Amino acid sequence: PQFTKLEDLEQIDIFGRTGDGAAYLRGREIPFIWGLPTNDNWFYLPAVVETYRQKPGEKRIAILPHWVHGFPPELDQQLFDWFDIYLKGTRKPYLSPGRLKLEVRAGRLAAEWPWTGEGEAKRAVLVASYGRILPWHGWRHRYYHEIPAEIKGCTARAEIPVPEPDLPMLVFGNV
Repeated sequence: PQFTKLEDLEQIDIFGRTGDGAAYLRGREIPFIWGLPTNDNWFYLPAVVETYRQKPGEKRIAILPHWVHGFPPELDQQLFDWFDIYLKGTRKPYLSPGRLKLEVRAGRLAAEWPWTGEGEAKRAVLVASYGRILPWHGWRHRYYHEIPAEIKGCTARAEIPVPEPDLPMLVFGNV
């Protein structure tokens, strides 16, 4: 609402059903890619992730820690490759990551995530961001710890440092 100048909840609801692209994505099984820098002040990370979760069909999300409204060449290339994969059919799709699983092993918190697809993962990184959830601009000021993950076959694994047991955190894995 801060960007659209909507005046009340009724207007926000109307916008959500008619003008917000996320409403259309929920019912369309078309390939879609999100490229998202974590420190961008135009996108609220939890909202983008929720839109991603609700979208049916083939989808990808690339989350880049510590970047604002532009991307380095390697992420730009992923976005350009999407057109070759889904519109031209001249390139094989990127690996498709599975769900992140968390468990306690020997008293330590660990994350593990699989992937499918052709090709080999060259690098896997677990990303952790600690602290309470803050609205809007609080997200762009979060610090994201990038923890190298061990790759075995089509699965990555990394331990998550836990400074305090009750400290909220956001965790995701990149391949």
